[in-house]
Amino acid sequence: MQIAIHAGVHATDEDRLVRGLLKNREALAGAGICVPGPSRYRRALRDVLHELTRAAPPEGAREALLAQIAEGPAPDQRPERLVLSHENLFCVPKLTLQDAQLYRQAESRLADLSALFPDDQIELFLGLRNPASWIPELFRLIPEEDFTTFLGAVEVRELFWSDLVRRLRGAAPEVRLTVWCNEDTPLIWGEILRRMTGLPSEAPVAGGWDILREIMAPEGLTRFRQFLDTHPGIDEAQRRRAAETILATYAMPEVLTQSIALPGWTPELVAELTQRYEGDLENVAAIGGVHLIRP
Repeated sequence: MQIAIHAGVHATDEDRLVRGLLKNREALAGAGICVPGPSRYRRALRDVLHELTRAAPPEGAREALLAQIAEGPAPDQRPERLVLSHENLFCVPKLTLQDAQLYRQAESRLADLSALFPDDQIELFLGLRNPASWIPELFRLIPEEDFTTFLGAVEVRELFWSDLVRRLRGAAPEVRLTVWCNEDTPLIWGEILRRMTGLPSEAPVAGGWDILREIMAPEGLTRFRQFLDTHPGIDEAQRRRAAETILATYAMPEVLTQSIALPGWTPELVAELTQRYEGDLENVAAIGGVHLIRP
C-alpha cells in the first residue's frame, strides 16, 4: 500500500489540505485512493507511535490500525493509496523548537512510522514557511508563554529547513519526501493535491485554486476564470503563469500583510531571515530524494 502523509509544518495549513482532499474524496475512492476524515486516524496514529517509543511494533499493529482508518476492514478490500494529514505527527507546537532544534523528534517519529509500515511505500509531505513569519505565528499557537521563554536558547538566524530535511532523509532514506513553500501555495495548490493523492499532473481536481481565492480580489478572480474559460487547452504551467500575472494586479494586501509586534523582531531581522530562507530553499532542492514543488 502507498501511504501519503502530510506532517505540517505547524502554522502553514490550518487543515486546508484535509478540506481540499475531502472535496475530491468520492472521485478518488473510485481510483483506489482513500481519504479518511482526520477523526478516524489522528488520535489512533498518535497513540500507536507513542507506544513505539518504548518498543517495536507488536504483531498485528499495522492491520489493527488500518482496519480502523482505511475503507474496508479486510486486507483484500484495502485501498491502493491512503492519504493522511497530521501536523502533530512529529510533536505539538510547544515542542517544535525543543532543544533549540527544528522538530527534534522528527527523525524518531518517521523511523517509527517506517517500522509500523515496513512493507508499505511511505511518502512524506511538508509545507515550509519563512521563519520571519513562521516563528511569530507558531508562538501564537502557544499563548501561555512569553516570547523570550518560547525561544529559549534558539538562535533564529541558525534555523534552516534544510537541516530538518537532511535529518529526515538520513532517518528513513526509503521514504519519499515532497516539500513546498507555504508562500507559494496559492499558485501550486492543485499540484499539491495531485501529488498527495498520486494523480497525474494534469488530472482535474476540485478546489485546485481555493488558496488563490483567499488572496485575490473578486475582479481578479473573474478575470482568471474568464481566461481559463477561453483557454481550455493550456497546461498547468500556463495556468500558473496566468494566475501569477493577474495576482500581481489583484492581490489583496490586507490579507497578505502580517503585522508582527514581538520583542526584537525588527524589520532588519525580518529581511535577514527572509534572505536566509530563500537561500536555504536552494539547499533543500539539492538534497537527494527530495522534490521541491515550485510555481
